[in-house]
Amino acid sequence: MVTAERLTTVARPLHRASPQTSHRWLTVLVCFLVFLLIVIRFFTERIPVLPRFLNPVDFVMGPLLLPFCLISISRRAKWKLNESKIVALTGVVVVAWGFSWLININGAHWLGAVLLIIGLLTPILFYLILVNFDFGYDSARLVMKLLLVLFVINLVIASVDVFMGIDEESADFVFGTFGVNPNQLAFFLASMVFYYFASWLYEGATNWKIVAFIWGLLLFLLCGFQTMWVIMPVAGALVFVRYGKLSVRLLLAVSLSSIVPLLVLSLFTFQHFRIFSVLTTSFEQFDQLGKVELVENVASFWQEHPEAALTGVGPGSFNSRAFRSIAIIPYHSAEGTDVAATVVDPFYRSVLSDRYIIPYFVRGRFYLSGANTDGPFTSYVSVPVEIGLIGAFGLFGIYALVTWSLIESLRKTKIMRVRVLASWALANILMLLGIAAVDNYLEVTRYTIPVWLSVAIWKISQQRLEGESSGDEKKSSAPGCANRDPRLLA
Repeated sequence: MVTAERLTTVARPLHRASPQTSHRWLTVLVCFLVFLLIVIRFFTERIPVLPRFLNPVDFVMGPLLLPFCLISISRRAKWKLNESKIVALTGVVVVAWGFSWLININGAHWLGAVLLIIGLLTPILFYLILVNFDFGYDSARLVMKLLLVLFVINLVIASVDVFMGIDEESADFVFGTFGVNPNQLAFFLASMVFYYFASWLYEGATNWKIVAFIWGLLLFLLCGFQTMWVIMPVAGALVFVRYGKLSVRLLLAVSLSSIVPLLVLSLFTFQHFRIFSVLTTSFEQFDQLGKVELVENVASFWQEHPEAALTGVGPGSFNSRAFRSIAIIPYHSAEGTDVAATVVDPFYRSVLSDRYIIPYFVRGRFYLSGANTDGPFTSYVSVPVEIGLIGAFGLFGIYALVTWSLIESLRKTKIMRVRVLASWALANILMLLGIAAVDNYLEVTRYTIPVWLSVAIWKISQQRLEGESSGDEKKSSAPGCANRDPRLLA
């Protein structure tokens, strides 16, 4: 006879299996979204079999994952919040953004305001979801394998691009799976090159690691992302010399050898390979650079309106990527046109942008590589100006917290796998913060989501591997273990 107690005993394992189902679906969805993030523009721009309105798939990654968060919370008797400091600072950003929008409701358009907060916080929300809801170590390893496969695919496609376009007098001819944007490919290649270099350094060299490092580095240079040519070596030096075990002598040797391909590339007539002439011009015309003029204008504006330093001038109303997505800006060529303009026709103007931003484009003089690089655009100005210094403190505080956590991990961990992932994530964060000085890259989710994904993979792996390591140490130091015959332990 089947008793009520027996039915309860049978039912309990069935109830416990349901979180595993949500875990598997979350893993599948994350892998699918990461795959789309890397390859979607290949099928909307290079081989246009899909409509271009699918390009902003990265904007909906957070909302698509939220149902799994709610399911996970409903099935947990006790729930512990990870990264509570980041959650608190995220709340500061949201409150500052909302307050700035409310204060400047007549000047800030709702679409620009929404685009700004989505661009800034989507990658951080994505990270918080992964480290808090059913995304375990095995899932992180699976995503890491997917990134490695996508890296190989981009190596092959980009090599074909080089073969087909090396003879053309074109600034851009290496794209990989990133549509017609070589800069996104360059950042992805730099990220994966750092991963293989860290694995080579801490886990030992293999033939494939050496080939992947050299192959990826050569294609990275051919992408012509000049800003990254400067930022990548600096990030690498900080990660692998300051906080790693790479010797200064080896770094100097690598640096000197890397000058050779740069000198060769500078002899080409391609526009994006004029790095030395660009750097010379930037020093000679420093006072007339767009970002220098921008900082001077912001300082004078804050002197005239000191309250704007706290409240901001309104999200999406000055010089952010969100502003550029909806604003009427007189670009003199297609180079400066924002990708979002292909989805939303520009319609917006503001008093401040007409005074400080638009005249720069009316002038039409660019001393660096183009309108975006030399233009009055940088996340370090757009964030504090549009949502105020309190909101900027929240956002930059998040990046500072993560950066410090990665540095501490590199200093303290004895597990080589954790050291590899921490080095990789720290290099990604530093590169992102570096290019954010040149453009509004902290809002560009196609850059920021892979960076925060690498941070999530490190965090999840660190919790698992260091937890296992500490457990093994406790077992080995337990009473009786020290006196036990070593032959029995074998």
